[in-house]
Amino acid sequence: DDENNVPNKAAASKAKMKKPAAAARKKRSQNLNATVVASNVDMRKLIQADEKNVLLTALLSKKASVESIAMDLIERHNKDANAAQCELINALFRSVGGLATCEIDPATHNLQNIDDDQWATLITNVVADMQSAVPNQVLVTASKKPSSKQAAAFLNSYKALWFQVADAALTSGANATSEAASNSDAPTAARLDVSLVRELLNRVIELVGVGQPDIRYAATLASFEMARAVLSRIVSLGDKLSVAERQMSAAKGARATSMKQQVEALKSVIAEMEELVTGPVYSVIFMHRYRDSNEFIRIMCLENLAASIVLRPGLFLSDKYLKYFGWMLSDTNAAVRCAALDGLTLPFETVEARGGSDAG
Repeated sequence: DDENNVPNKAAASKAKMKKPAAAARKKRSQNLNATVVASNVDMRKLIQADEKNVLLTALLSKKASVESIAMDLIERHNKDANAAQCELINALFRSVGGLATCEIDPATHNLQNIDDDQWATLITNVVADMQSAVPNQVLVTASKKPSSKQAAAFLNSYKALWFQVADAALTSGANATSEAASNSDAPTAARLDVSLVRELLNRVIELVGVGQPDIRYAATLASFEMARAVLSRIVSLGDKLSVAERQMSAAKGARATSMKQQVEALKSVIAEMEELVTGPVYSVIFMHRYRDSNEFIRIMCLENLAASIVLRPGLFLSDKYLKYFGWMLSDTNAAVRCAALDGLTLPFETVEARGGSDAG
């Protein structure tokens, strides 16, 4: 087949071009690496010089654990809720490439009363910063992989921050640490501040539907991490409930009455926490974002639904949620289809690995 044969002259010419082309690619790569290193240095100087954003500085410096950073934020939230919530949202904005100039000033903005036009202005400012940001200023992005090792490490810290913030809110929020709630006679469940987690989720929900995909991704990721923290606490409370129910069955008289009250309190707070996850997170955020135009957000939704099923199969292992994996098996993107298949199999593989059924 003469048409498939490459002329010797053309082959020789191609071979001669190989080395210069490879050298050019290497040079461009070196230049890019130099730019990335420079942007890393500039970014750290920029953020560390800007002491307004305590959260971002603390996460990047790695001088404190994420758990202690989150606990410190909740303690400050108990004193000034708006300032702490602005700091959280500002950290999200800065994580996707926004600069100090786009941060929300708690002195002029109350997040509880902010209207759609004000949100639109704030987000427009963030997007303007993102368009002029160097690649490594974008630490959280809706893409296949982080832009640098620094971004990869920060992404883990970012996820851990929202998980720990929700967990700290439950255990150390203002309602959890009030004198009445801290009464030693009150059941453990009654001391959890579920309302604070709901309030923080509502702040993030404002951002999960914006047009810019990186902001959408960062807000959706934050929501799922907070939900995971709540589900983890539900699992722990479920264990306590099982023990309390056994003790109630064996108890008599005043002891039985006391145990019954504790069982009812545990059931009540578990139901409230389950509604927090199935309501704002899955009925609002998941329902819109699993069909997102960005494939990485769709993948994130499926992965987190699978993780939720594993954590709380009694709540999520049903046709109501499994159907989404089936629907997404026909997604146009291969990676999304793989995530859907993994989501279908993960819960059953987990149960099998545990050696039996899991009532969850």
